[in-house]
Amino acid sequence: MDSETNTNQTAGSTAPQASVPVTSGINTTPHGSGRKKLLIVVVAVLVVLFGLSLVLGKLLTPKTADTKSSAAKLFYATLSKTAQQTTVHLAHYSTEYQNQAAKDKHDPGNTTIDNSVAEFDLKSKTYSSLYVGGDGVIPLQGRCIKNVEYVQDVDKGIDLTSIAQAEQDLKNPSHPASDAEKFDSKDGPCSYNSPFRHGKLTDGIIPMGFSPTQTKNWLDSIQLNNMFALKDEGSASYNGQSGRKISFTLNHTTDFLFYAQRDGTSNKVGANNTDSTLFDRLLDPGAGTNMSGYYIIDEKTDLPIYSEFHDEAVPGQESQFIPYDSKQHYSYPTTLSMDKNTQLEFSTPS
Repeated sequence: MDSETNTNQTAGSTAPQASVPVTSGINTTPHGSGRKKLLIVVVAVLVVLFGLSLVLGKLLTPKTADTKSSAAKLFYATLSKTAQQTTVHLAHYSTEYQNQAAKDKHDPGNTTIDNSVAEFDLKSKTYSSLYVGGDGVIPLQGRCIKNVEYVQDVDKGIDLTSIAQAEQDLKNPSHPASDAEKFDSKDGPCSYNSPFRHGKLTDGIIPMGFSPTQTKNWLDSIQLNNMFALKDEGSASYNGQSGRKISFTLNHTTDFLFYAQRDGTSNKVGANNTDSTLFDRLLDPGAGTNMSGYYIIDEKTDLPIYSEFHDEAVPGQESQFIPYDSKQHYSYPTTLSMDKNTQLEFSTPS
């Protein structure tokens, strides 16, 4: 036994030691152990990410809209009832400036005025308006009585050198326009469905003529996105009409107002409303801004009496900001009453 052993060892080859594993270039970690470590790392990362998502969600998700305070109940009841009206008499006055500097300087050359009184009957598609619009260089003016265009008496002369003068000139006698004077009977400023109509049906926030289902979807979207921060300002009046003043600031930019009435709570375009005549795009959805304002509301009818809105620049976007201010006086008659003697309610300073 010993001689055989000695003979093998002197043959020039070293016998491998079976008890010592060869490890060079070989991963000796069992496969199951590696997977467990990887799994532990992945789970730890997921836990961290989940925790961060919860924290960020709480920071980024707006607070739930106030719907229970007396101010909120009145405000949302007013939005709901107004959106379902089918007749309206609305006086509207707005100023839009090319930039903040033009507003600060009261520069008429860089200011667009929109001054109108209008009546709509959505069921009969009847429309009347009296309007002055444009800038101080080439202002527009006109009168529509139940979809018929009226013009001023040419013998009195027409001076359109300023907005104020155009407003004054509308007090001249008017008469139905002849066929030669009409812009276009289908798409002219006195056509109910015309994109060129000048009178305002809405204030840009509350649509008109909505069904109960459309109204609910619209309000659900507004409340889910917590659009309005509301404040009860107590009693107020306009032109002898008393009501309750509810002021607001928007928690999102004005373009959200447009999407709420058009899409409701859906992400699908037009899911709630496809009729563009039920909503005036006064608050440009393509250039949303911050906004504040107020409504004076008749507490007996849950309908607005008067409102004012003021655009505010989004921080960091001041150079693109186009200031916009407006005021509106509302009433909801059962029959339309405008005629060729109706006058503008608001006046532009000379």
